[in-house]
Amino acid sequence: MSNQPEALFRAASLARDIGLPQDFVAKILVQLRQGEFVTSRRGRNGGYLLACDPAQTSIIEIVSFMDRSQEEPDCASTTGEKKTGHGVNCLLHDYWKSVHSLRQEVLGGHTIADLSKSCSRHNKLKESSLSV
Repeated sequence: MSNQPEALFRAASLARDIGLPQDFVAKILVQLRQGEFVTSRRGRNGGYLLACDPAQTSIIEIVSFMDRSQEEPDCASTTGEKKTGHGVNCLLHDYWKSVHSLRQEVLGGHTIADLSKSCSRHNKLKESSLSV
């Protein structure tokens, strides 16, 4: 979608192109529409259209919206109670905080446009290896 920002895409064609079940892709598109990453148009010539700037939208924005993640992970105290923030009784807090920081660093440093370029390179390599 980011390679053709003005084009409309149907769930069926996207599913076929990326090799995933159509129902799964349709559900993802509905969520992306709720997050205002895509818009949709109904009707015979309808479909989904990218609604955000691929060069300005980080992957972490989408991932965070999709999994509704928080700024910091929730902690479980030693008694099994869920505790938010920096739980002093949480044995795994420091580990989860590190995982969260790495996730932010890696996914926050890349945009949809970066991912699109990476996929394009991967597809070209895949095509060239199949033609040999």
